[in-house]
Amino acid sequence: TLYSEAVWQRVWAAEDDKTLRRAACVGALAVSVVVFFFGFVGFLAVWAGRAGDGTDPNLYFFSLFSKSSEARLDSMPGLMALLCAALMSEGAVDSLQNGITATLSSTLLKRKPLCATRLLVLMVNVPLAVLGATPLVSNVLNLFLLANMSTVACTPPLCLALLRSPRARELVTEAAVLCGCLGGVLGVSAYGVARAGNVREGLLLAWMTNNYGFDYILAALLSSAGSVVLAVAIGHLCRCWAACRFHPARDIQLSDSRPVQNGCPTVQNYCGSGPRNS
Repeated sequence: TLYSEAVWQRVWAAEDDKTLRRAACVGALAVSVVVFFFGFVGFLAVWAGRAGDGTDPNLYFFSLFSKSSEARLDSMPGLMALLCAALMSEGAVDSLQNGITATLSSTLLKRKPLCATRLLVLMVNVPLAVLGATPLVSNVLNLFLLANMSTVACTPPLCLALLRSPRARELVTEAAVLCGCLGGVLGVSAYGVARAGNVREGLLLAWMTNNYGFDYILAALLSSAGSVVLAVAIGHLCRCWAACRFHPARDIQLSDSRPVQNGCPTVQNYCGSGPRNS
């Protein structure tokens, strides 16, 4: 949800903070009720004997409306449930496309013709459509897993970038966020290759065929978090070194009035938050 442009489109459209908080609470409650309903119906299917070992776990909901445990479309209630699921998916895709269009037109393509935004959105969707049509994707859930693994790999740096304190905004730079995201991608990819033994199978295992394995999610989180922390530390040290190396003052005094050798203050004195004497 954090990465869905459809959600952020509604955030920016809120009248005020109070309306936004109220809408967020209502939306969270509605999502919880809907998810509980679909999951509970699956439990009912198992309890009623409509779903068993031969049933695809992703079709437990539809198996309740089927006459066989294979969740076939052989009844009118099942057809209606399938139509409702298709409408929900189309609504989600429509909101996502509108959100992407709004974001692009207000940032990268600001003051550009609307046709340019539409063309760019189409170009973004083409690779996804091609990937979905390839033999590599045997199940639509593989595409969901690809998106989920991508968001997991980017979660730690993006969450750190939301910190509002001035010190955090100074430390967590754009470069640190990008390094964290790249580190998460490379980390989970390397873990998949190590588990599979070859590059092609390892990348598929890491991104689309690991069945939401907890170890892959953990690998993405840890590599991303470690990368952003390392990037923040390196960036901070580089800024302090640059301040010491290139500061033009030659008569800076430390707090105890001792002269600074070579005109360069210590890292603590120059890079700290306290006042600097000159």
